Amino acid sequence: MGEFKKVYIPLAYEKKDRFFYVGKVAKDYINGYDEAKKAYNKLQEETEYDDDGNEVKQKDKKLEGVFICSGERDAMNVAGMGYYPIWFNSETAEITEPLMNKLRAIANVVYNIPDIDATGIRQGNKLALQYMDIHTIELPQWLMQFRDRRGRPRKDLRDFLELRPTNSEFTKLKNTAKCARFWKIRYSDKGVKTEISTTSLLHYLRLNGFYKLKDRITGEMKPVRIDGYKVEEMTPKQIRDFIREDLKRRQVENVAYEAYINSKKATQSIYDDLDTIEPNFNVATAKSRTLFFENCMVEITADDVRVQKLKQGDEVSAYCWSGKIIPHRFERTAPAFTFDGDHFNINYPTDAEGNEQYPASMCFSYLLNASRLYWRKEFEECATDDTAFEEEYRRARRFAICSERLTDEENVNQILALLNKIQAIGYLLRKHKEQDRARMVWLMEEKLVGADESSGGTGKSLFMTILDYLHLCNQKLIHGRRVDEKNDKFLFGNVTEQTDIVYIEDAKKTFDVTTLYSAITGKMLINPKNKDEYAIDYERSPLIVASSNFPPANITRDGSTSRRILMVIYSDYYHEQDKDKKVYRETRQVSDDFNGKRLFGSDYTEADYNADYNFMIDCIQFYMRYNSRFYIPSLNNVSKRADIMAMGDDFMDWAEEYFAEDGGNIDRLIPRAEVYQDYCDSLGKTNKTKGKKSFRDSLRAFAHFHNYELNPAGLTGIRDDGRITRKCRIGASLEQKPCEMFYMHKEGNALNDELGSRYVGL
Repeated sequence: MGEFKKVYIPLAYEKKDRFFYVGKVAKDYINGYDEAKKAYNKLQEETEYDDDGNEVKQKDKKLEGVFICSGERDAMNVAGMGYYPIWFNSETAEITEPLMNKLRAIANVVYNIPDIDATGIRQGNKLALQYMDIHTIELPQWLMQFRDRRGRPRKDLRDFLELRPTNSEFTKLKNTAKCARFWKIRYSDKGVKTEISTTSLLHYLRLNGFYKLKDRITGEMKPVRIDGYKVEEMTPKQIRDFIREDLKRRQVENVAYEAYINSKKATQSIYDDLDTIEPNFNVATAKSRTLFFENCMVEITADDVRVQKLKQGDEVSAYCWSGKIIPHRFERTAPAFTFDGDHFNINYPTDAEGNEQYPASMCFSYLLNASRLYWRKEFEECATDDTAFEEEYRRARRFAICSERLTDEENVNQILALLNKIQAIGYLLRKHKEQDRARMVWLMEEKLVGADESSGGTGKSLFMTILDYLHLCNQKLIHGRRVDEKNDKFLFGNVTEQTDIVYIEDAKKTFDVTTLYSAITGKMLINPKNKDEYAIDYERSPLIVASSNFPPANITRDGSTSRRILMVIYSDYYHEQDKDKKVYRETRQVSDDFNGKRLFGSDYTEADYNADYNFMIDCIQFYMRYNSRFYIPSLNNVSKRADIMAMGDDFMDWAEEYFAEDGGNIDRLIPRAEVYQDYCDSLGKTNKTKGKKSFRDSLRAFAHFHNYELNPAGLTGIRDDGRITRKCRIGASLEQKPCEMFYMHKEGNALNDELGSRYVGL
């Protein structure tokens, strides 16, 4: 090839050894063009005669076609079949307009035979849209089911011809080649005629990512456009508008533009003939979770975070509806924290002078402080009289989860409270549902208050707000105080398979979690108004989250409830100052930690968002690594709040007095009727007393609250249901009858199995 040679060794095992150059390689050399040009020139030398034997005036003759090949292997096979191939030194070499004009000048048709791997498809589609008159010869997809001698999928023309080694097979491919130029203009003495080619129009639409897909629920076929991993539902009008704007941009001749506008082939029927596609919308597998951003897709595994910035035509493992693309650009940064199963460390960024700053993610910082269960001890109970020192202490430890002022147990419990929130976020964003990990997330304060007293203002509502503002899940909101969860058959009426989380905000004290058991661990029944009822399988159904000022009823004593609930505990680090300052000396809000800057406020920067997304990915990865257990801090206060709720303030006041340690009613058998009567007498006629079953449940709650045991197992006469029966006489009656008894036992005291003298015969 002039001043250089290219040596090709097709059977070299390593790709890098298959060819090399000798001499000075010409820049942008077009292999095969000289041969094609010689053949063209030879055509011009041929003489033509009419029927009378007279020489006809020479017309420009062209080759039937030239074939752009991906390399020497394909080129030699094309030449062997009698055609004229050209190829470049690189599969991704740019084909310029002057070069295309040179090819058009010598051939009626310019064909392109791209490989069917990702690079070949990307370059082939790019070329087909750049030069719309190029005819693309598409190799069949079944070719990749076969392997070459190196074990790789077959992908090029040479591979095809090895499996189908006849010229006729190649002729079939050539005859089905398509170009993106879907209009043909014919000039004649009668004027200009323009035709629209349906085949080419459909090819043009496919090159631009237009397909149709079947809705899994309704079965309806709908047109869509795929751009990389982005899938957008389209209407026929939107597709038509796209074509019109593209023709304008390309400055297509007016006659062609008008022909398209007026063509019947540009109506609804053409879109019914789009190729059908079944994109994989599964963003989570057993080992991975994929997030989609404007500039990249991020694949998360337990051990790695892979950021893929796609080019046109790149293969993708999953697709995403355009409405679910996170509207931010993402860059991976260092993890916000490290954890090895035993040791937890926060990665604090440093300033130019090497001083540690607060964590880059404001969301992480907020969750950290919301986990400081013992902040009052650290900042108030252990504070010194040195005001300046205390101010500096607070400033330096503004975002610290551990303190020397706390015990090891307290520090560990605060770390568990933080890991609890991190894991809950990972659980909610993981998307891959596992039956044995099915939980409803319950957000509440850890602070101990009365039965009817709520403790808000701790920032727990921000938990779900963060996921919403970061566009990480599709939430359906249910107002917990307004809903009748027991009787509302339309509770999930507006939920669809696109719903990620059902969020019950501010669940009331009496909210009955048992009504959601089947929705938590199984199929979710959807009953839209005026539509047929249907069920969403567990794997596709949304998760359920509730926030409340109260714990679920019997959370600590009912196994069916506790194994379905993931408690997420908030400290009262953030709080509202009370009027007389008896409870809180000041008001502390989340924005106070950031010098007045608010989460997702108008001054929230792209760097702030990026840090939050990195933290969320850290949460997902944490859950994937450590999902064999749930990290939960001490639920002692939550348990006591559940007991207080079960008792109610009136019952608790009575029980505290009746079972006072010096009152004589601890560790002795007392007839149920006598205990219940005393309770009723204490409340009087104006108060509503508990029923007998509710009274027994309240006694159990009281025992649990004080670490007592109701009806301990060591006593005689205890039935299978835990009740105690003894023969005794009550009041003035001299007759002994079987009676149910109560026994409140304090640990450490000896059991007293004998009835008092007033209950036995004289």
